[in-house]
Amino acid sequence: MRRRRSPTTAPVSAALRSRFPALRGPDPDRFCYAASDRTETIRAVAAASDMVLVLGTEDEPDTRLLAGLARAGRAKAHVIDDAGRIEPSWLAGAGTIGLAETASAWPRLAGQVATALSGLGPDSVTRRQVSTEILGTHPDPGIS
Repeated sequence: MRRRRSPTTAPVSAALRSRFPALRGPDPDRFCYAASDRTETIRAVAAASDMVLVLGTEDEPDTRLLAGLARAGRAKAHVIDDAGRIEPSWLAGAGTIGLAETASAWPRLAGQVATALSGLGPDSVTRRQVSTEILGTHPDPGIS
């Protein structure tokens, strides 16, 4: 099975492999895919949403990254650090609203936002999370 690569690192990886043919990739049992999984998760949420509320503080790089990824996915994105900061005008025409929680979001914020949105009428909640699972690797660790 091929290992998944982040699209932003693929050109660098290809250049390194062309210059150093014996270069070996990371051991899949020791490599952490958390960052790329989060990126893919926000892309999936944005693709399925008309608008994404990014929960966190605007001055945090993590928050700006997730908001940017949501916007790149063609969803409108707004950063909030309090459920009371949701502007009703943001919700106009939005049939599907995604929530993206950042590291700077305080623990109960997602629940409070979901509760606030449920006050607008019937809703349903779908949880989306992308995670990488290495099912098998090529016998030669230098081939991925």
